[in-house]
Amino acid sequence: METKINDSLDVLIHDLKECKYSLEVLLMNLGNDEQRLAYNETDWLSILNSLRIASTNLISISNFFKYLNRDKREASIRTSVVLPKAYSEEVDPELQEMTNGRISVFNHDVIPHILRTKLIPAVEEEEAKIQQAAKDFELTKNYDKTVNYFKKTIEESANMIEKPKRDLETKQSNVVTYNLHDTFQLANLVYNLRIVPRQPGQRL
Repeated sequence: METKINDSLDVLIHDLKECKYSLEVLLMNLGNDEQRLAYNETDWLSILNSLRIASTNLISISNFFKYLNRDKREASIRTSVVLPKAYSEEVDPELQEMTNGRISVFNHDVIPHILRTKLIPAVEEEEAKIQQAAKDFELTKNYDKTVNYFKKTIEESANMIEKPKRDLETKQSNVVTYNLHDTFQLANLVYNLRIVPRQPGQRL
C-alpha cells in the first residue's frame, strides 16, 4: 500500500515540477518582452508555446485529481493524512532549496499554512468576486441570446404578415381596372359637351 502511494506521489511531484518550470518560463518570457510589448514587437510564438506547455501540465495535474477516486491504485491517497513529524526553529537548507527560499524553517508559524485546507479569507473573498463576475457575465450572454432570439422571431413574424400584403398589392397592380376606349369617349364627352352614341354590345 505504501509503495503504491509513493508511486502516485512521485508522479504528482514530477507533474508539479514540470508545471512549475513551464510557468517560470512563461513568466520569464513575459518579463523579457515587457519592453517589446510596448512597441508591439513581442515574440508571440514563443509566448504561446510556453502557454501551451503550462496549460498541458495544468491539465495533467487536474486529470490526476479528477480520476483519483476512479483508480483503485491511487484511491489510498484519499484515505491518507499528511502530518508533520517534527518542527524546528533552525534553518533547514533542504527545505529552503525545495521552496526556492520561501520557507526556511518549519516551525509553529509555518505548519498551519502547510496544513491549510481552505484559502485565506482575503483570497477566498477575491475568488468569490471573480466567480460572481463570471456568473454575471454568463447571465448577460444569456440575456443577449434571448433578446436576439426575440428580435429574430419578431422579424420573421413581420415578414409572414407583410408577404401576403405585398402579394395582394402586386396582383392588384397587374389587374386592368379601366377600358381605354371608354375612358377616351368619356373624356371626349366632357371636353366637347356632347353625347357619344353607345356602340352595340357596349356596357353602361
